[in-house]
Amino acid sequence: MDNHRYVKRLNCIHLYGVKAAVNFTFWFFFIVLLNSPAGAQTLNLDSLLTAEELNWLENNKTNIRYAPNPAWPPADYLSNGIPKGFVSDYVKLFEEMLGVNFIKMYSYNWTEVLDGLQKSKIDVVGGIHKTGEREDYLLFTQPVKTIRAGIDTKANNRHDLTNEYINSMNLACVKNFASTDFIRNEFSGAGIKIAENDLETLLLTSYDNADGAVTDLMTASYLVEKYGISNLKMGALLDFHWKIRFATSAELPELHSILCKLLQNISEEQHKAIFNKWINVDSFNKTFQFAEYKNLIIVVALLLLCLVVTVFISFFP
Repeated sequence: MDNHRYVKRLNCIHLYGVKAAVNFTFWFFFIVLLNSPAGAQTLNLDSLLTAEELNWLENNKTNIRYAPNPAWPPADYLSNGIPKGFVSDYVKLFEEMLGVNFIKMYSYNWTEVLDGLQKSKIDVVGGIHKTGEREDYLLFTQPVKTIRAGIDTKANNRHDLTNEYINSMNLACVKNFASTDFIRNEFSGAGIKIAENDLETLLLTSYDNADGAVTDLMTASYLVEKYGISNLKMGALLDFHWKIRFATSAELPELHSILCKLLQNISEEQHKAIFNKWINVDSFNKTFQFAEYKNLIIVVALLLLCLVVTVFISFFP
């Protein structure tokens, strides 16, 4: 009898052990899949690339220099020295497709990244907008995303942001961003207050050191939510669309051609998965709505509180 119970207990322990192992295996692979870049894959490079491209890749696979933008979340930024954002997810896909590891070239700001590209100290960059000036030293891929720029203002700003009014504003803009050149060309009467990054433009506006911040809705929504900047709203959209691309040094046409082919082999579902992981444009609108009506909300809340107290006193004198 005791032996029977002992064997039965061993069988139960064995059964629980098997279940635990199965559960562990399932969740392990689920977590790995969840944290890997969308659609991680390898390609048959022999059929995808030309002989010249294959030869170039073989000779340069250990020295391709990639520079992340240190401060453009959620598209491209550094967190504790680690590249983050959807641009970084594309780079991880490129590395897996090619079976290589890019050399990460870290810079203090976007200006340093552009300087490194001009001086051929950097081979490839992501999250960049094509301009005539940049085409002198860079080769651009097709766009991976288009994002519209706008002007963020204080939530209590009641002015209509007509072109005439924008021309009278003092606008915070990021140094060497293509959107800053757009403001200079389209609104020559506007004052420009140069900032190092998008967060600084929003803070300058939040603390009344600028009338508005020139950002995009994607970046503004991320920063407003992360840093709890509750007194801003998207005042107006501009006729400027960031066409986010990758770019390589003009001296590396083979690398440019390779990246173009890799992008063509990423499915629409993979593109959507990458962006949905990082972009949440609703948070900025929600923050704006609360900031816009917070005084009204407070008054209504106080009235309801008074009503509750009055009713309570009436029933319990």
